[in-house]
Amino acid sequence: MIGRKASKQGIIFFKNEGYQNIAVIGISLGGILALNAGQKWNVTGIVTMSAPYKREINALKRRVQRYARTYKQLEGKSEQQISYEINNLEGSSLDSLIKLKNHIDFTMAELSKINKPISILYGELDEPLYKESADYIYRNVSSQNKIVKGYSDSRHIMLADKDQEQIQADILLFLNNLKW
Repeated sequence: MIGRKASKQGIIFFKNEGYQNIAVIGISLGGILALNAGQKWNVTGIVTMSAPYKREINALKRRVQRYARTYKQLEGKSEQQISYEINNLEGSSLDSLIKLKNHIDFTMAELSKINKPISILYGELDEPLYKESADYIYRNVSSQNKIVKGYSDSRHIMLADKDQEQIQADILLFLNNLKW
């Protein structure tokens, strides 16, 4: 998976640059990658936002298509071009989504390996699954230093929503309280 490879390369890069203390932060599937990095690497702390603990293939497919459509609109593509590209996406193989689901499932099955400080955040306006996921992560990590918090005016992409300043302040406070 590209994301896992990139997160591993990022951690190796910072270690090679001489950084001994590294925190990992991710939102949505990036939150899964942050959890996975916390399982495999000696990190100083973890912040995960809107991380799904269970997703069915069709739900993943719908979410990918919805975000692809939004991204293509931001690129300024015509509706005709967007429809064409989304139809091509629709017809593509499910192999990558199956790998993604398996990665989510594997990461969630290994949560007890996380014993570093962790902040688990979710938007209360997001699908109920994400609150369930935050609670599940909180219950299953081994860390004694753990926080779970919901933000009442935020949806899935929390850092682009109404609570973004509070979320940023909370993340900064969490990071500042780590043992660097």
